[in-house]
Amino acid sequence: MAENSESNPQDEDEILKELCTVNGINHNRLNTGEGTNVHCLEIFFFGFPKIVGMHHFPNLTSLCIMNQKIYKISGLESCRLLEELWICEGCIEKIEGLQNCTNLCHLHLYANKISHIEGLSTLKKLEKLWLNVNKISAIEGLYELSRLKDLNLAGNIIPTIGHHLDQFTELQVLNLSGNKISSLKDLVNLSSLPKLHTLSLGDPQYLLNPVCRLCNYSSYLLYHLPSLRSLDGKEVSSPELQRLVKNLVSKKKHYYRMKLHRMGQGLHQQCQRIKEMQMVAHNRMWASLRPLHLCIKTLQSDQTSAIEEETAKKISLLKEKVQSLEQQLESLNKSCQRCITGLKRRSGEEASYWMSELESGGNIKFLPGDPSHSWYKSCVELMMSRFSALEMQDLGVTGIQMGGVKRVENRFLYNQFNDKLEKILEQPSYCKALQQRSYKQFLDYLFLVWSPDLDVGRVCQQGLKTPCVALTNSPMSAEGPRLQQAREGGGGTLEVLREAQWGQLVLCKVFMGTSAETTGDSPTQPPGVDCVYKDRGKCNSESQQRDWWVFDHELVLPEYILTFCYTSPLLPGDPLEQVLQQSQQSGPVMADSDTLFSLPSRPKFSQLSESVILQAANVSSLAQVHTLCLHDNRLTKFKLTTPLLALTKLVLSFNELTSMEDIANMPNLEYVDVSFNKLTTLEGMKSLPKLTHLDVSWNSLTSYYGDTTILLKSSPAIEHFSGCYNPWEKMDLYRTVVLGRLKTLKELDGDRVEPGDAANALRQFVSSHLSITTILSHAHTDATPPPSLSLLPTASFLNKESRHRPIQLNSPTNDWCSLVTSVCLCGMGIRHLSAFQHLPNLKWASFADNALVSIEGLETCKKLEELVLDSNLLHTLDFLGNFPELQYLSIAHNHIAHVSIKASSKLTYLNVMDNSISSLSSMKHLQAVTELYLSSNMLDSTRELFHLKSLSQLSVLDISSNPIGQTQQATRLFVIYHLTTLKALDGEAIESDEIAAAKEKLGGRLNQDMVLEQLNNVPFSSLKKMDFPNCSLKHVDLSPVDSFSNLLSLNLESNSLTSFSGLIYLNQLKVLCLNHNRVEVMIRSRDLPSGQPPAEGVLRSLEVLHLAYNGINDLIPLQLNKLVSLKALFLQGNEIVLVEGLDGMKSLTELVLDRNKIKTLENSSLLSLRSLRELHIEENRLKELCNFSSFVNLERLYIGMNRIQDFGEVEKLCDLPQVMELSLISNPVSRRLQHRSFLITTLPSLLSLDGVTITPEERQAAQASLQDQQEELEVVQPPSMAAAVPPQLKVMNIPLGQTQLPMMAQHWKPYETKAVHEKRKARR
Repeated sequence: MAENSESNPQDEDEILKELCTVNGINHNRLNTGEGTNVHCLEIFFFGFPKIVGMHHFPNLTSLCIMNQKIYKISGLESCRLLEELWICEGCIEKIEGLQNCTNLCHLHLYANKISHIEGLSTLKKLEKLWLNVNKISAIEGLYELSRLKDLNLAGNIIPTIGHHLDQFTELQVLNLSGNKISSLKDLVNLSSLPKLHTLSLGDPQYLLNPVCRLCNYSSYLLYHLPSLRSLDGKEVSSPELQRLVKNLVSKKKHYYRMKLHRMGQGLHQQCQRIKEMQMVAHNRMWASLRPLHLCIKTLQSDQTSAIEEETAKKISLLKEKVQSLEQQLESLNKSCQRCITGLKRRSGEEASYWMSELESGGNIKFLPGDPSHSWYKSCVELMMSRFSALEMQDLGVTGIQMGGVKRVENRFLYNQFNDKLEKILEQPSYCKALQQRSYKQFLDYLFLVWSPDLDVGRVCQQGLKTPCVALTNSPMSAEGPRLQQAREGGGGTLEVLREAQWGQLVLCKVFMGTSAETTGDSPTQPPGVDCVYKDRGKCNSESQQRDWWVFDHELVLPEYILTFCYTSPLLPGDPLEQVLQQSQQSGPVMADSDTLFSLPSRPKFSQLSESVILQAANVSSLAQVHTLCLHDNRLTKFKLTTPLLALTKLVLSFNELTSMEDIANMPNLEYVDVSFNKLTTLEGMKSLPKLTHLDVSWNSLTSYYGDTTILLKSSPAIEHFSGCYNPWEKMDLYRTVVLGRLKTLKELDGDRVEPGDAANALRQFVSSHLSITTILSHAHTDATPPPSLSLLPTASFLNKESRHRPIQLNSPTNDWCSLVTSVCLCGMGIRHLSAFQHLPNLKWASFADNALVSIEGLETCKKLEELVLDSNLLHTLDFLGNFPELQYLSIAHNHIAHVSIKASSKLTYLNVMDNSISSLSSMKHLQAVTELYLSSNMLDSTRELFHLKSLSQLSVLDISSNPIGQTQQATRLFVIYHLTTLKALDGEAIESDEIAAAKEKLGGRLNQDMVLEQLNNVPFSSLKKMDFPNCSLKHVDLSPVDSFSNLLSLNLESNSLTSFSGLIYLNQLKVLCLNHNRVEVMIRSRDLPSGQPPAEGVLRSLEVLHLAYNGINDLIPLQLNKLVSLKALFLQGNEIVLVEGLDGMKSLTELVLDRNKIKTLENSSLLSLRSLRELHIEENRLKELCNFSSFVNLERLYIGMNRIQDFGEVEKLCDLPQVMELSLISNPVSRRLQHRSFLITTLPSLLSLDGVTITPEERQAAQASLQDQQEELEVVQPPSMAAAVPPQLKVMNIPLGQTQLPMMAQHWKPYETKAVHEKRKARR
């Protein structure tokens, strides 16, 4: 019951008495001022119908009224000191009566019936406001509460947050639980609350907001609100949790950024392919247009009055043909542009879908379908079965062709649809119906009817918001409005078809419920009906075609996007195919023979002289030359010694001019034709004040800005300018710039310049010139960018989302300029940067899609962190060193060949896609970079990637579409193997099996790339020695080996090589060390580039070969006899049993076979070793010394630590006439007496035995001892016995460590074993 408008004093007094009683106040003393001492009042547990008597308590600071039937806030006018007010669990419907409570800090009005937030504008000190459990549907009326710290709006019906809380910079606690908030993106608006630390959207005391049921809800909030310490009553301030969320989001952003870059790269390649084909087709047509223009200009220059009529007829015929070809050229250009536009549109749609997936936290997905998906087949069959071409007969449509199907998975719309469906099915009217049939029989799939404001992406993301949704089961009805709009656009049937050829339909799941038939096209909802329909008859299909109108948009769920195109004999086919066909035709598009006229032959000049000019002008002196026609010659320069001051018309078409040099200082020149030349610039034109007509068409001009600057200086009166058919950069700005700069023009490229065209062009041109006012109109003042899932650069994101702008644009001051942190000036045709010296705090800047040729002007912006310069005309990047804080740099689609950034750079993101970069040497200092995009550049070698190995943070790399001389798969494995920190390459994640494959293929491979990397890019030709020990090498491939023409020494010890393959081509190599490998054979055919060894021999210059400790047990597979120049062979520490396979090694002088398992030396293997001078065969299993007689030139023999016992074996060494060093230590025979004296005596050439030098005294003593023993034997024994028993020699036992190997040549010293080295040292 509402509060009575008339108050009863008696009732109010009773209420006041009760109030005093419950608060312990003497009612009778109120009139004496007792109430002035009261600061707090509380009212509970009795019926308190209204607020009365508050004037008795002027010092009241706290008032609490709970669970009373109060309908209105009143009677508080005198409570000016009130700081805390509780009026809860009552019946208040409106916030009012608080205008005098200006000191109020806490206001609690929860559990009432308030529907609007109002009446709070005077409460400037309010810090806490609780309006929970009311009927509030919008956040409003709070704009003046700048001190608010605690806001509770839980338990209301608020659907969105919007920007209504942005101004509450002091807000710390916010409770919005139990509302209708459904969008995650809406929650991002809370990021404008810097001090918010407690947020509730799913408080257990209230129902959940729909948004709380979405996946990644908590992660999404924690990322966008990093200052939160409590979410939905749970502690979330853990650093580990924050780090986990950031890493998760970072991975997602990397993933989608890769996808976007990959799609952008694919789009770029497709557009480039179209443009290349377009250029090929252009060249064919130009080849035909050139002779036609030549005929026209020749006839025009040669016509006389006698043949004027005939010549005019010929010129007319030629111009008709030119017009026909130019129309074909224009049609080709339109086809290419239509194709490129379609590609960009489809790519833009796909990009928007991906961005929706990312920004929705994965709650919206657009899944592409293919025939393997059952739902794809169902959609295609549905579309085909319901399509009828009868209604499109006027357009000649005969059918449709499916272009694709996408499945839309929108978790929010899905939940909304199911919740609504649940409520409906709980109604009594449906409960009875559900007893007879399933609720699924109320569902159907219908097409959304097209409308001009229909945005397919927005519908699939946000759903339908219209009160009445138009649907149909007929594709033709759904497409009808779009086709009708195309028809109304004018043009013939073909134009309409081209305009409307490609279409999209949204297929929706719809709950039909209770339906009724209608007859009108604008139906209204009858009582108790969910939808109405209208029959359209049957059109070539068995099913009835109907149009439907559903009156509750929540019962319509978009589920599929169907892309299709109409087929018709009238359509010429895919525009891309048309361009392809025209580009593949050979030869020019020749004109008809009747149209071309033979021109008389005449001499052609290649140089100018006075006589040539006089002859061409048909005058006697240069002063008489008024018209000079030098058409169709071979002039490369227009060089004059005497200026033609009287010249008014100059024709130089169809020559070979490359510049306008010396077309200067002609005060009367009015007309110049230099078409069909090779001009690249107009530089050289000077002082042509009367020039009004200039034709520079069909040249190679690129810079309209630079050339118009020249014209402004040299020819200020220009009126007619023709620059068509030149490869102008930024062609879309050509007309604007030319008309904007050459204000005197009356005709441009044959078209009359209308006043409106000139004004519009001038307006656009002026807007491209920067001023501080222009900059501030595109600037923002955000101190820090809010956390966002958007992949847009910060400047572009703030330009789209931020509300912080400089407000005094008309009178900019230094204060406002110093606040600017972000500037976005994209697509404005800007040529130069200016006025940025006024923005010292600029952090984020975007200048994409302009015509910049330099970044000069930004050098004063020292705090710049992000710079976007995509799609400009940059050839170099100057002043990058002036940006020490730069973290993000994007310079895609320019002409940059080199990027130089200081080693201290903080750069983490670098995009140089589609430039002319051929070297990466300048990028090796980018230690902080994590993402690097290098696609579509001029990288021609994988070796350039070695410069990136020092980038320890690099995780994303794109090098696709570079002319690297390897297959895509080989390049990918190469990059994966060498850049181990990468997580994604060329837009695809790197899988573990790819890493394993890269290690398998490239691991342990010595090639030129590895040499470059290890030796810091030293030129191969300067290498004489290379060392790669302990590198786990398995293969060697140094091809082309001609690069190592001076390599003499190669050390590959302690690796895993199994053959010589890859080394056999090094014909200059002299020393090769392969110790501690697993060499089994010399050559494996599968490891050779050609599969066959070189016919001229292998390692033809090799002199020293180390094969120690390889586990070799058979020498024959090694084919060592092919090493014809080998002088020293080291085979110690193997498993050799038989010495074989050495026949033919006539140059071998030193052989080391220590520490093997040799029992004997076969004569067949040793016969050819006639040059052997040093033999090491210690620590083997020799018992006999047979076949040593073959070594006739042997000088040093080491056979210690074998099993030689019989002294008779020692006597066999007497056949070595030149031996100078001999070692028999640690053999059983060496322990016998007198063996030393015997050997010294019988080997007169011996200088050292068992490591001890033989002195002359020892030799004499040995001879004397031997003679004495022989005499004693002759006395004691019979002659036969004396002859049979050999003399006994006493030999000292010398420790093994004192034995030495002979000294080797100096150039193989580094590869001696330790034992060999110690032997040589002791001997010296």
